[in-house]
Amino acid sequence: MQAIARNPSTSLPALALLSQQAIAYTMLGGGSMIFFALLCWLRSPQMLTTDFSRQFCQNLAQTALLFVALLSYPHFIWSYRFAYQQGLAFTIKHFWRLVVVPLLLVAILAVSAVSWERPLTELPLPHQIIEALSAGAIGNPTETGRALFGTLLTVQLVLSGQHFCLQTHGITLALAQEKNYSLTDKQRRLLRWNFYLLWIVNVANGYAFLDQLSLGKSLIHVPLAGKLLLDFLLVASLALVIKDIVIKKLNEEQRLPPALSIVPIAALYCWLQPFLQPYGFQLWAVPIAHGAQFLYCAARAEGNGFSKNTFGNSYIQVAVSAALCAGLGYLLFISLPVFFASSLPLRAQHNFYFIAAYVFFSLHHYNVDGVIWKHGSRARATLTPLA
Repeated sequence: MQAIARNPSTSLPALALLSQQAIAYTMLGGGSMIFFALLCWLRSPQMLTTDFSRQFCQNLAQTALLFVALLSYPHFIWSYRFAYQQGLAFTIKHFWRLVVVPLLLVAILAVSAVSWERPLTELPLPHQIIEALSAGAIGNPTETGRALFGTLLTVQLVLSGQHFCLQTHGITLALAQEKNYSLTDKQRRLLRWNFYLLWIVNVANGYAFLDQLSLGKSLIHVPLAGKLLLDFLLVASLALVIKDIVIKKLNEEQRLPPALSIVPIAALYCWLQPFLQPYGFQLWAVPIAHGAQFLYCAARAEGNGFSKNTFGNSYIQVAVSAALCAGLGYLLFISLPVFFASSLPLRAQHNFYFIAAYVFFSLHHYNVDGVIWKHGSRARATLTPLA
């Protein structure tokens, strides 16, 4: 106590470091895992029928939009900022992902809207393609617009898991490299394929979003033997990760992986494994787990000088950017669909524009994320050093 009193300034760096570490662990997955455990407990048979559980879940559903606005909307908009504010040369370099893909998505959604009630049988296509369109869409529709839109929604939901995996892979490698815990190309591929197998197991078990939207009817039918084989491959790949990365580097360098780099992996497994889930709340994985991870990296990039025009304080820069991204995200996801629904009445279902906005921005965001964190991107260059 006397030492601290004599040198009060010595406690400030330690306190600042502790707060930074707490924020890092929380946003990179620690907070989402605590939330995951709480939801699993509330959805357990012992708690499910209690008044506390019902009231908590009801309040949670009512405040869902707040968390989405604070964490999910900004992570979409921030990715567009990182992509389209790097100059014309960067856009031309990634012309397919940044220009062609969004135009193609708009075209598909427009065709879906104008052909919403046109029978699939009127299309001049082989019946195999027509059956595939109907089977791939949620609800097995027989109308062209519904089938096209439903198939695009299915693609977006399936690819969301892959997108989560890719983000976790990149964040994990960056966190490890920050502590001089670098992996070889072979080790990186092994870790990436372990994440891919987790995603495939997730989809094969009909987990999460697909079953929720298809009223319990799995769109992807995998026999029990296939599911067991995939489970075995996932466990085997995880064992290889431990053997060829953790144990090998422990023997060679006498080092374990940095604790912070393990957190995103643990969070990914929590939200994508299909064996124990708080059913009804998996959609929280987007704002709580995925969105918070992205915002942490975005804040680091902003704080390290992504923008050439700074406000002289990185904390103010990040706060202003986050507020602008949240407001713009709300505008694009809520206000814009309402405007289109009132200005361009179509025969499509009343919530078409809301779901179309979600599908468009999600698939567009997946493509954008595929370029902003690559070498040669200013966002990637300013991402490090991580906290």
